[in-house]
Amino acid sequence: MMVATRARVAGVASAAVLCFIASAWAGEDCATEAAGLVQLEAELPQLDLTPPIHHQLVCITLETLVDFAERVGHHVGRCPASAYAVKAGRWGEARSRYAAQFRQHHCRRVL
Repeated sequence: MMVATRARVAGVASAAVLCFIASAWAGEDCATEAAGLVQLEAELPQLDLTPPIHHQLVCITLETLVDFAERVGHHVGRCPASAYAVKAGRWGEARSRYAAQFRQHHCRRVL
């Protein structure tokens, strides 16, 4: 019951994060987008791969992290002078790792 509840909470939180990201990209300036990314990064779910692993929760978390990393890349591509540009390289590497784990766990896109 607790695991199922955490999975639902993670799913709702992930959907809320992505909705906020989408609204941030609706024409706001680079500084506002960077500030939004900082806030979203602080709220990202932590990936816990220690037993017991709940497959759905892991997949939702990985998908959220990959999507966030892609948003960072898009933001820095649009706003190369952004204060967030220093984190782009690390998030690009993280995106590759998370995407590989997503495939390794046989996850399917939910969001």
